[in-house]
Amino acid sequence: IRNLTIFSFTTIYSEMIREIISTDSKKNLFREHFGKDLENKNKIIAFFDTTFIDAENCNSTYEDCIAFYQDILRLIDCIEDVLVIVKPSKLASWFISPQMQWASPKKGKIIIELWNVLKSNPRIFWAANEQYNDQLTFNNIIIAISDLVVTHAMSSPTAEALGARKKAIWYKSKNSGQQRLYDKIPGLVIFGYEELEKRVKNLLYEVNDKGYDAYLDKYVKGGVEASLDGLAATKFRQLLKSTT
Repeated sequence: IRNLTIFSFTTIYSEMIREIISTDSKKNLFREHFGKDLENKNKIIAFFDTTFIDAENCNSTYEDCIAFYQDILRLIDCIEDVLVIVKPSKLASWFISPQMQWASPKKGKIIIELWNVLKSNPRIFWAANEQYNDQLTFNNIIIAISDLVVTHAMSSPTAEALGARKKAIWYKSKNSGQQRLYDKIPGLVIFGYEELEKRVKNLLYEVNDKGYDAYLDKYVKGGVEASLDGLAATKFRQLLKSTT
């Protein structure tokens, strides 16, 4: 192999996010996809979960899932002007259907009950899989209109957001002691509700765009993503042309 070039498909999605940001306003996109007019004071947090497995040796258990959704409810109660978009990765059947491998009648019922509480909150917008045919595009739209992206550690939407230079963190309700690749990057992988609330308020109300760009260039660039220029898809096309 004479030349090896590595592209992250995650950062290819980041370019799509930046294209969405450049073509329409956050207010228009939110009205189109969620049917609500934003006020200037509103901040939008997008929460993406992960694939939860009901097994003790799994990094993301059903207990983690329950705590994740409980913490979303705690957070929205303490920040008055925040609107939340919740994007689950699985349908309800994953948790409760007898035909599904990891279904749990007891824990699954708790999760679905939490979902129903979330759906009933007027400041929470549920972005369920069954509502949209093109999930990739819809995920990119959610990230584009959000002021902050929170993903259960360590699924990809946070990396996609960072590649588009959007504010983003990974979150887990408790630290299992397992070391993760990005644990050493300050303020990026958050454990526990108190730290979550603190970091969310910091990013939404204390760190401006210029300050966050400086953070990305110092800590994230070259770690999570090589260049943070949002041009991975363009570079990949150029590479393909150069090799044909």
